[in-house]
Amino acid sequence: MKIEGTTELMFAQAVALAQNGKMKSTIHCGGREIFILNMDNTIWLRFQSPQDFPEPFSFFANDYESPRIRVEQGKIVFVTNQNGMRRTKVCAPPKMTFVEAKAIWDKFQPGRDLSVTLQKEMAALLDDGLSHIEIGKVNGEPVKLLQRDIYNGARVEVERNASGGSLLDVDDETAEFGPIGIRTVDFNALFSFTDALTWFFQPEGKPWAFIEDNTGALSGVIGLCLYDELGAIDRPEGE
Repeated sequence: MKIEGTTELMFAQAVALAQNGKMKSTIHCGGREIFILNMDNTIWLRFQSPQDFPEPFSFFANDYESPRIRVEQGKIVFVTNQNGMRRTKVCAPPKMTFVEAKAIWDKFQPGRDLSVTLQKEMAALLDDGLSHIEIGKVNGEPVKLLQRDIYNGARVEVERNASGGSLLDVDDETAEFGPIGIRTVDFNALFSFTDALTWFFQPEGKPWAFIEDNTGALSGVIGLCLYDELGAIDRPEGE
């Protein structure tokens, strides 16, 4: 089969993130769904694929090197034709299959009571050298992204100015939530795939947030951080 159009661009972006050390991940394709799961289990993305994959397959993002793919005896084969030559790369798939990835995804039932829309431009104002971001809002104040340097006490705050309106998707200045934490590298990786994301924060006891772009083609589950410790996606019982 040949990977085409926007699907190939998405794979290429996942590869770039993996090679830059920003998000090493596995990719799982089947039907018109594509799942990308990072190796830390803190990011789980689902794409509505413009291309149909009648035979499910999975591979490590860092292995991808050609849009021409086939599955042989459970292994993934990439074929590259260049200058009259052919290169064939055979790769072992991840342990998790597409069917298993989809089954876990389908068990998440996100609430949508509170949502905040964040833009790619906000990520550009953050300090990559600080490991975590806090997202929150207190009564009467705007939604803020906050980073702290625990060694020297420095703070970085990012918010929308008054002329830009509120980041909240409900007009309620008394609303309060958070602060919730996310790794800076995870936050930045998300905006490699889209320019804006709506975040749905879940009730207490669910250490994850649901995200969605404005087209509905991209959605995801993001593991949150508590007390500066790495948060992992809270998989449903039995997984």
